[in-house]
Amino acid sequence: MNRANEIGSVFNEKFSGLPLKYKEVGEVRSLGAMCAMEFVKDQITKEPNKEIVQEILAKAHKRGLIIMSAGLYGNIIRLLTPLVTTDEQLTEGLGVLEEVIGECCT
Repeated sequence: MNRANEIGSVFNEKFSGLPLKYKEVGEVRSLGAMCAMEFVKDQITKEPNKEIVQEILAKAHKRGLIIMSAGLYGNIIRLLTPLVTTDEQLTEGLGVLEEVIGECCT
């Protein structure tokens, strides 16, 4: 349980400010190592933005990071990082994700 909480803390430190930085990020949440980012077309209406998630997934995949979409509308990126992931691997993977989000969001 400690490792799951560590992973969630690293994720939250890196991504909790994204809704303030990018209008396409509606919410960032986590429960231990299960982490998610919801992408929207508008932060007020919370209209799902599946298209930007598909773009993020494709760009991340090209850089060697395999992530998946989730949610009823496909507008959520969900991470469930294995507990055996090293700190270096976690930092590298989240760094790639952060770069790709920055390229896709305004």
